[in-house]
Amino acid sequence: RTAGEDVELSGTTIRRGDTVIMSIGAAARDPELFDDPDTFDIHRDEQPAVLRHLIFGAGRHHCLGAVQAQSNLPTMLRVLLERLGPMEVDWSTAARRPSLASRGYDVLPILWDPPRP
Repeated sequence: RTAGEDVELSGTTIRRGDTVIMSIGAAARDPELFDDPDTFDIHRDEQPAVLRHLIFGAGRHHCLGAVQAQSNLPTMLRVLLERLGPMEVDWSTAARRPSLASRGYDVLPILWDPPRP
């Protein structure tokens, strides 16, 4: 995008004509709206609804499968965790992916103790 006018955003001045990159990489991670935004919280939907499901887009860019994904997720997670048994992330060896466009991990080791038959 190209800035149409001068604007100050979070202490940075963007001048008319400057090129800016728009990203939803921080969706639902605004520390002014969410407690501990960098921590995965399955109960995050109890927080402000204004940004609850930005990952599915909005307007003409809204994901057509959003309703199905949201309705199936609780069942999918419950069944998956019941079948796989206890697991946790080994945060001591996790490595974040350096990226401006998305958030994620290059290394995310899972410690898993599979259920015994």
